[in-house]
Amino acid sequence: MKAILSIIFLFIFSHFLWSQNIFKNCKFTYFEGSKKITSSICYDDNDRFGEAKVFKNTGEIIYQKQLRKIAGHAYVTFNRK
Repeated sequence: MKAILSIIFLFIFSHFLWSQNIFKNCKFTYFEGSKKITSSICYDDNDRFGEAKVFKNTGEIIYQKQLRKIAGHAYVTFNRK
């Protein structure tokens, strides 16, 4: 029983730490003719884990996904119409 509780605690704690990441290595795209950000793709200092976001004209986040370049890769591709 202690082992199960320990695993659950570690999972919750690691999830909390993941949500506290500050990604410094960022690439931004902008709306045409504007300085407003359309999308951002950011990675940590080790270039392993990251986060992608897409924004409305108002700055509201309309899509967000966690990224990783290790352990099964999770990625996002943004296309312009």
